[in-house]
This record gives sequence, C-alpha cells and structure tokens, in this order.
Amino acid sequence: PILRTFRGASSAAPSPADVRVEVLNGTGTSGQARAVSQDLAAAGFTTVGTGEAPSFGVARTTVQHVAGAEAAAELVARHLDPVAVLEPVAGPLSADVVVVTGMDFVSVRDVPVPPSETTPTSAPTVTSSTAPTSTPSSSSTTTEPEHAGEEPRSC
Repeated sequence: PILRTFRGASSAAPSPADVRVEVLNGTGTSGQARAVSQDLAAAGFTTVGTGEAPSFGVARTTVQHVAGAEAAAELVARHLDPVAVLEPVAGPLSADVVVVTGMDFVSVRDVPVPPSETTPTSAPTVTSSTAPTSTPSSSSTTTEPEHAGEEPRSC
C-alpha cells in the first residue's frame, strides 16, 4: 500500500461497481458464461460481455488481469466459489479482468471471502517449508544436567 501511494496509485480497494468483467466459458457447459456474467452483475460488478475460451476443459477457474489490475482481479476471484486463481497476462484485455470458468466452478458469491483466503497467482512460486525438521541422533548417549551433584539453592 505504501509503494502504491508513492507511485501515484490509489490505495483504496475497488468496489465491484468499479470493475469491468468479461466472462469466458472454459468448460463448454451451455450458457455458463452468460449465467456467471449475470450473477457477477447481481453482485455489483459491471459486466461487459461473454464468450467462449480458446479451449474447453479448463480445470481451474481463473481471473486474468494486466499489471495494475491486481486488486480488481482479487476482488472478482473472492466472489467466485471456489476462489479463482489469478492469472497475470500481457494484455490488452477487453475489460479490467476476464473470468475463464473452469470445471471447478460452483457459483458466484454475493459477499466475497476475506482476502486471507484468496488463491495465489498461477505463476509458479517457490515457498519454503516452515515445518520444523529434525535429524535423528546417531548416538544414544545421555547428558547430565549442567549442575548435577550440586545442592539446590533457595532464592
């Protein structure tokens, strides 16, 4: 948010009415893009068209966006069930974001899930495990407490 301010971008999150959405059918299910577009409009988004994706059989629903439209894409993704994957594209796009429905698509939510439950972008990311690791000990020796043999002191 701070860098956005220095770059002259607004730090306020967009509202659904601020986001222009096109919906593409990625599953081949008849009427799916139209139905999703209508549901997004009912949730307050500005829908600008529907169509078919370049291919059917898309596994995961995605929200395509260009650089600078990440907040709009995330807002749309949080309205989809399950939360859609964000897909940065070079553009240009015919809308602020383009939803491509996938086989996992269930519905459009009236109220978005909290931002902490969003799906990361489809670009590969490297994450490190935060789980502690342990190395088995190669010896079975025991150690004595540091003050073994001393009498306890009272405080």
